Amino acid sequence: MPKFRIKGVATIRARSMLFCNGEVLGGKVAVGQRVLAPVGLPPIAAIEFALLSEPSRHEEPALGFRFVSEDECANLLRLLRVGTELVLADDGDVAA
Repeated sequence: MPKFRIKGVATIRARSMLFCNGEVLGGKVAVGQRVLAPVGLPPIAAIEFALLSEPSRHEEPALGFRFVSEDECANLLRLLRVGTELVLADDGDVAA
């Protein structure tokens, strides 16, 4: 099963998105892919790359999750903490 470890979290309210940068521990990630654990997360809405600052200056993948209210944003922040490992559905299991 694909897994992703969160190293950082950023909220972009102008886009109603919360992004988690980190590392893919196994498998592949895709837009629309379901998150099996932790329970209660929506499917991945976007995948972008976060450019890290000095000294490394490298990019990390960032998974984006959409929210429509401040309550949903607060719930995402509660579930998506630094160090959390997301367990993702196998390839091809994306939300309709």
